[in-house]
Amino acid sequence: MYLKVFENLETLNIFNHLDENKENYKTLPSFKFLKNFRINMYYPTIKEEHKEPLKNLENSKNLESIDIDGIHTTQYNPETDGERWSLSDVKLDKIGSLKKLKQIKIDGISLEDLKELKNLNNIEKFELTNPTVITKDMNSDEGTIDPPMTEENLLFIKDMKNLTELKLFLPRYSLEQGNFNPKKLVSLMNPNLKELNLMCGYEKDQIDRVHSIYEQCIAKLTKLEKLRIDINCIDPPELKYNDKIKDAHEKAKIKRNNKAPNPLVIDFKKLVKMKNLREIDIDVDPYFGIKTANTIEIVNCKKLKKINLDFDYQDVEIDLEELNLIFDKIATDRQKFLIKMNKNKTYKDKEDVVISRYYLNEEDKEKYDLIEEQEEREIEINNKDLSDRIFDTFKKKNKK
Repeated sequence: MYLKVFENLETLNIFNHLDENKENYKTLPSFKFLKNFRINMYYPTIKEEHKEPLKNLENSKNLESIDIDGIHTTQYNPETDGERWSLSDVKLDKIGSLKKLKQIKIDGISLEDLKELKNLNNIEKFELTNPTVITKDMNSDEGTIDPPMTEENLLFIKDMKNLTELKLFLPRYSLEQGNFNPKKLVSLMNPNLKELNLMCGYEKDQIDRVHSIYEQCIAKLTKLEKLRIDINCIDPPELKYNDKIKDAHEKAKIKRNNKAPNPLVIDFKKLVKMKNLREIDIDVDPYFGIKTANTIEIVNCKKLKKINLDFDYQDVEIDLEELNLIFDKIATDRQKFLIKMNKNKTYKDKEDVVISRYYLNEEDKEKYDLIEEQEEREIEINNKDLSDRIFDTFKKKNKK
């Protein structure tokens, strides 16, 4: 590679174009000062005629961050009028020797190459997204058929004692691709983890595993600051609706979620023990279902600021009465004063809701100023601030 001339290079980003006619075109030169390496091999799709692996990363001893994308690519195949896929090899079996390596991001890696990861003791941030499991339907030229991916393919994570941020987008669309035991999977994770972003999928009769993956996370990873879990249903029954009716699809999803016989319950009383939790984002297929319990306990989740609860990207609605109870517990005295002004319709002739001192008359401004100023607690629920939700209830409805 001509890159050798850049002896003092600290950051190297390679996007798309690699000349596979060059010898050792995927062999990274040894750099003395290189700290950050990122490579994207998506386009143009490399023919991989020589099966050249991406290699030699371990000889840049000062590497702190590795980001590899585009390992698995697809392109249109005019011969079959379908898609043709390719899979690049990456040799990561020796990167455990990089003592300064703190962050790894890998997308699309094969199970064959994934098994080479080991001794990643110093890693603090790890992202594994959409590993490639070669199934029978993919018609590999070599006739390769991988067994379903399980937690056994991820045993190297257990060595990551310093891990603080983990992102796992696991195979989630068929049991041929993956089947993960929730308890065993979570047991691999550092109990001191601060951030977890997990995507997985289970069949319609595996609702017990849906419950288990969530319950294991909140029971074992109590130091989490951010928790995101997205659970797909691999084989849900067809969702029937009339597409000629406005919002029929959304209404059908809501109906399915509400009728789920054993939904995942987000019980905020159980989250109180997670003293550092600032954000929670749970998205569950409506066939499994999701609902809330003990929402008033949000008040006692002292650091919790963002709550997103969805079923297939459809918001879980929390009853307005419950939201009012929560807000009444956390509102400052000045906010309560403004709520009183709206409730009493003191400013009923005004178009705007009284949301701040600005909207008060001079007499009420004096009363407002006499109230001791307190720090407001901000809580965002499904991408909208709780206080905004409450004040919005006083908006005048447009007459048709």
